[in-house]
Amino acid sequence: MEIVETLILYTPKYTRLPFRLIKERIKDRLDQEKYGVMKKVFIGIGISLPLLVIVLSLLSNADSVFGHFLGQIPRRVIDVDSLEAIFRMMLIGLITILVFAYMYSLFGKREEVVELPVPEDDKKIVWDGVILVTILAIINIVYTAFTYIQISYLFSGAKRVLPDELTYAEYARNGFNELVTVTVINFLILLCTMHFASRAKPMLYRIIQVLLSMLTICTGFMLVSAYFRLSLYEDAYGYTHTRLLAHVFMIFLFVLFIIALLKIWRDKFSLIKYYAILTLVSYVILNYINMDVIIAKNNVQRYHATGNIDIEYLSELSYDAIPVVMELVQDKKIEEKFMEMLQERKEILYEDNSWQSFNLSEYRAKAYLP
Repeated sequence: MEIVETLILYTPKYTRLPFRLIKERIKDRLDQEKYGVMKKVFIGIGISLPLLVIVLSLLSNADSVFGHFLGQIPRRVIDVDSLEAIFRMMLIGLITILVFAYMYSLFGKREEVVELPVPEDDKKIVWDGVILVTILAIINIVYTAFTYIQISYLFSGAKRVLPDELTYAEYARNGFNELVTVTVINFLILLCTMHFASRAKPMLYRIIQVLLSMLTICTGFMLVSAYFRLSLYEDAYGYTHTRLLAHVFMIFLFVLFIIALLKIWRDKFSLIKYYAILTLVSYVILNYINMDVIIAKNNVQRYHATGNIDIEYLSELSYDAIPVVMELVQDKKIEEKFMEMLQERKEILYEDNSWQSFNLSEYRAKAYLP
């Protein structure tokens, strides 16, 4: 029973002892200020690692070239033999720590667990500047590399050589959803950092401002890239409500980041006020523009350019789109099929002729569907 208690309770506890001894030795050799800074840097690295895993996964799926280069890094830095040697050393180190912890639990002095009271702190939550600088610096390195690849490959017209089995059309059209997800993550990082960042040290906070500005600029490139990719996707597969709303959402996010950039350098700038105004204006504009007409015009233009069109989807648009889509009737290839799909709409249009149900869009549509 004692052996089981030693293995389950005390052995895992004493696995931390070697690290604590190393920590105390480093602490004795360094002065308190340097030790505190180094400790915060390692905390920042630890916090940024899970975030990096998520961001790198999304960016690798968003950009095949970035994913290709990311996959080449371990091969160029570490060969197979070195990787195997490192794995063996890590395994030996883990076994050594476990054996040390087990032997110490048998022969060493066991520490009693003392529960300390949790202090109550009513002060405002503040994030340490050194930790934030570490996290933002690591993230910005990744985003800068990604932005460079975007500019080099996506906006240069594929002048550089793409990886094997990857065409430029496939490369340009992929990754829209992932880029938007990363943009939303960056927006949350930006807002939280501006709100919780410590301003006790002006120079340190100035560095945070610079890093946040870099984050905002890189995110702007991501939004432009996502917008461009969606446009290419629409050229290939047509225009829909969902894709048009995605364009509007990206423009909305882009303006949000511009306002946030002003807030970074002007602390008294009211972020909530201008975000509320922007949201209200965006809502009014979105309700004012006629989305069905825009979708119909773009799909008709795409048909004239490529000869491809989704007649069934166009026939389901509102009556506002009827004057636009009726241009297709002039094309004998699709006239019969298109008019068959509109026949049901035409019957519904003439069902109720009372003046109380008058609608301007329906009135205009009757001129094209006699």
